Amino acid sequence: MTIEGPLPPTTLIVHVQRKNSAAFPASTLPEPLSDPRLDFRIDKCTASHYQVRAGEYIQIIDVAGRECSDFLA
Repeated sequence: MTIEGPLPPTTLIVHVQRKNSAAFPASTLPEPLSDPRLDFRIDKCTASHYQVRAGEYIQIIDVAGRECSDFLA
């Protein structure tokens, strides 16, 4: 593949085989870092927005352990 070329020389194929495809049970969440002002879950394959005030902290927890998350501030 050349630097100028956008395509790889061959097709990339990924096979994922999970040991247990059953849904993971809900896990125990860690204690919050402080008293939360707002506590909510974002459903999979969706997005949400919220406002953070000066001096506040954000704690993001992946409760299912299966999703990648993007966080933009």
